[in-house]
Amino acid sequence: MQVHIYKGFYFEYPSSWYVKVREDPYGNLFIIPSTESSKQWNTGVTSFEIMEIWPDPIQPFDLHREIDYVDPKWEQPVMVDGMEGYYFSYDPSKTGLFRKLESILYSEERKIKVRVTVMLFDPNGMFFDFNVNEAKGKYEYLFHITESVKLR
Repeated sequence: MQVHIYKGFYFEYPSSWYVKVREDPYGNLFIIPSTESSKQWNTGVTSFEIMEIWPDPIQPFDLHREIDYVDPKWEQPVMVDGMEGYYFSYDPSKTGLFRKLESILYSEERKIKVRVTVMLFDPNGMFFDFNVNEAKGKYEYLFHITESVKLR
C-alpha cells in the first residue's frame, strides 16, 4: 500500500496505482489503477473528494440526506477516525449500466466531507445488484481507502 496526504487527510491506496489531481474548480483527486492492476481491483478510476461544508443556518448539513438524494440500493454505516459516514451503492443513470459505489465521511468538528467514489460500468446491466458483503469482496480497496482515512 502507498500512503498519500491530501488537503490534510492521510489515506492508503494500492501501490500499483498513481495519484492525479484533476484540474477543475473542485480540486478532486483521482486514484488511477495501472493497467496491470485494473482486473485485480475491478475498476477504472477512483475519485477522492474533500469538500468544506459551510455552516447554513437555514438547512444544516445532513449526512443522510446526501445518501437519500441518490436513492441507494443499499447503505451501511461506518465510523472512521471520529468521522461518521456510510458506504452505499446506486445507479445514477437509472439504466442498470452504471453503478456508483461510494463512501462518505463527515467531520462535524472540522465541517469537512470526504467522499470516495468508484464509477463502475456494466454493458450487460446484470452484475451490480450486489449487497454490501459482495461489494467488500469485489471492491475491497474502496473499503480500505475509506477505513485508512485520518485527519491530519
